[in-house]
Amino acid sequence: MALSEAHVAFVPQESHQSAWMSVREHLKYGASLRLSSRRRRDQVVDATIDFLNLAPDTKCAVLSGGESRRLQLGLDGILSFRPIY
Repeated sequence: MALSEAHVAFVPQESHQSAWMSVREHLKYGASLRLSSRRRRDQVVDATIDFLNLAPDTKCAVLSGGESRRLQLGLDGILSFRPIY
């Protein structure tokens, strides 16, 4: 793969996650912006949580720096998700 074809992700140093929302709530909100099917949203959210090894019911206020970055990457991945039909 040529360098120009590589996909690059950017995660800002400071995230703007709501401290009172859980990991699952954040990912569900992001998925609701892109996916209309509730069943598909739940599948994508669950797969993202498993892939990133995050605890789904943890509030964002208590996430470590690395967990917060993984959550942000998960949100970015969901928001740029292109379903294949």
